[in-house]
Amino acid sequence: MCIGNKWQPVPAIAGVSDNFIGLPVYETASGSMEDCRRLYQGKLVGIQAQSLLNNLHYGSAAIVSFARGLNDTPKLISLLLITKLFHIPVYVSIVAIAMAVGGILNAAKVAETMSSKISKFNNGRGFTANLVTGMLVIGASAFGLPVSTTHVSVGSIWHRHSK
Repeated sequence: MCIGNKWQPVPAIAGVSDNFIGLPVYETASGSMEDCRRLYQGKLVGIQAQSLLNNLHYGSAAIVSFARGLNDTPKLISLLLITKLFHIPVYVSIVAIAMAVGGILNAAKVAETMSSKISKFNNGRGFTANLVTGMLVIGASAFGLPVSTTHVSVGSIWHRHSK
């Protein structure tokens, strides 16, 4: 059981002001001692470190999603152009449905494997891996290099874990 302080935002003057203040409250969570050690304690620029890192992690995931679209869209378009050039019948809707079903069925397995089976992650390592992945894939896209976002992501996870 992890027990510690957390700052809970509450209205400064209920119903009168939009300003918030932070009040300390105790937070409990269940998990192993290792899980408790992975939580970030303290404040950074007046903001609870764990909360700040969680929000930055969401932002880094958005960067990776943008990078994936930026790098994968030209590859998909080139495949469609090749099929037109050689008169190969391709039913884009069938391919899109197959990709969506594959993502729905396997996304959780891939996320679980990458976040806990390759190496044990805390939010800081996940944030760093996402940021590195996003920067590398966006950089490769700027030079027109078709890279696999998944392979870059696994590489950033493995590299971070090996240090």
